[in-house]
Amino acid sequence: MGVNSIETLELLDEVISKTGQTLEGSSVCDLGNQRGWPSLNLDIPVGPKGYILKKYYKAIKKVGLHISIDLNGKEGALPLDLTKHIDVEEIGGPFTVVTNFGTSEHVPGQFGCFKNIHELTKVGGIMYHVVPRIGSWDGKGCGLKKPHCPYYYDTDFFELLAERNGYKVLENRIWNHDHVFPQRAREECVAIFQKVKDTEFISEEEFEKFPISYILNPEKTGNYAPGGR
Repeated sequence: MGVNSIETLELLDEVISKTGQTLEGSSVCDLGNQRGWPSLNLDIPVGPKGYILKKYYKAIKKVGLHISIDLNGKEGALPLDLTKHIDVEEIGGPFTVVTNFGTSEHVPGQFGCFKNIHELTKVGGIMYHVVPRIGSWDGKGCGLKKPHCPYYYDTDFFELLAERNGYKVLENRIWNHDHVFPQRAREECVAIFQKVKDTEFISEEEFEKFPISYILNPEKTGNYAPGGR
């Protein structure tokens, strides 16, 4: 989905400050070759398709290291498959911040994707999710001709994810930044966790019990073909 509201970036500043850290000199990993809408009004050059957030992190936030992971390899993203194990050290991690701004919902291997997020985040680091809520972005009454993606979440999914992995919950709520009139039912889950201890991610068997809504989408979703969890 990318970043469609400045609140998304402002909330990261707020949360990282509360944990006693700073983005300056830190390391950030974005899932997806993230772009921001022109309406964000960032103090960097904007292209025809919006801002490239890699430039935002480097030029404005002055992070020490920024990488993005996307099968398409665009805007300098590493063309890695999020369903498969990623060698974290090889790509410069683990990271201070790992963002999932509208990416995991397109990845057919949900367990592998969230396991990678866990392993990409350093102890003390932040995991930041903004993803479609169940009943939103699915083509039904929200202005879309077809579902945006195969997978949808709700706060109970993120509550379990944090509880079973020992994360500290900093945010777990719903918001809607779709300001097109009339406002459409495109709610998103925003969940922010701090990884407070060095433990292995839960088992696939346990993860498969978590509530995730799946909508069969016969077309490709991003660069991933749709499939089961």
